[in-house]
Amino acid sequence: MGQENLRIEIGNLTAKQAKLKDILDSSPTELKQTSFGSLIKELPFDASLLLNNTKTGAELLQTIKAKYPNKLVLLDIWATWCGPCLDQMPYGKKLHHQAKEAKLPVEFIYLCTDASSDQQKWVNKVAELEQPGTHLFVGNTVISELFTLFNRSGFPTYVVIKPNGEIDTKAISWMSAVTLEKLKEMMN
Repeated sequence: MGQENLRIEIGNLTAKQAKLKDILDSSPTELKQTSFGSLIKELPFDASLLLNNTKTGAELLQTIKAKYPNKLVLLDIWATWCGPCLDQMPYGKKLHHQAKEAKLPVEFIYLCTDASSDQQKWVNKVAELEQPGTHLFVGNTVISELFTLFNRSGFPTYVVIKPNGEIDTKAISWMSAVTLEKLKEMMN
């Protein structure tokens, strides 16, 4: 019985690895400059992966606000090694799809720290999760500055930028608690 389970598990992992390779191979890898930084991949599940080039937390925040005026922006500050961050990702994915279906002007921005991680781990994790949204790989110094600006610490941290530019650091404690109705309320 044990060997059969092991064979099934190996088969599942092999299939998962092949799917991940297909996803990563299917997207262009040409670098393109944006206001955030270098676009390194666009993945088939509505995800863009960028290397952040802003120098400070304040500059990154201003860039995000300037790029998405009059939209509700959900910032998810996470790490590839953070269990609670990864546990909450499926809720963000579901919400992303619901908001898109409802045609709400909402942007999902994921800021991943480079602390104790590297670019390939980050790319692989986003692809494995098939997490839609705009993903930025951000230097930990910039992440630390954002934590200071938001008076927050630790991963995951969620921050809402309202359509009027107002920042709300307390609107979301856990992505699993956010509903489409709550998103609509946050827009006002």
